[in-house]
Amino acid sequence: MNERWQTKLRVIDHIEPSQDLLERAEAGPRLPDPGPPPAARVMAVLVAAVIAVAGGWGAFAALRSDPGVGREPAGGEDAVTALWPETLLADARKVQEQADAGNAAVQWRTEAADVALRYAQEVLGWPDPIAGLSITDGPDTVSVGLSGPIASCSGDSCEEPQP
Repeated sequence: MNERWQTKLRVIDHIEPSQDLLERAEAGPRLPDPGPPPAARVMAVLVAAVIAVAGGWGAFAALRSDPGVGREPAGGEDAVTALWPETLLADARKVQEQADAGNAAVQWRTEAADVALRYAQEVLGWPDPIAGLSITDGPDTVSVGLSGPIASCSGDSCEEPQP
């Protein structure tokens, strides 16, 4: 064995273990301290249940639609159901006046496919949506199908699918 290591090992021969270490070694292994008392566990379950109920109620309140949207206003003929981009009938009338006057900034609102594409981009955050228009039987009903990105997204980044 290397002489340097022999010197280091001789130093260890003269070191005595602390009294605490010897006492613990003589006592042998011991069980860990018991966990919290059962009453604390019951309290933890109750707190978790309250948080779950409050969180569910908060999510419901946040995600439900505005109670005024879609309600028929007084006057029957002014009834409107609108969610986006305008939610109020007065705002929709102002935009319609601008569109009738030829304002290019609001012309997209007059085409169902353009509205669907804007919604997909601005609200859903789809980079390159595709809209397919389908006119239905009713004179005031138009159906627009949207296709969004087929990608794996997380956070602010998306990976394009592999062919």
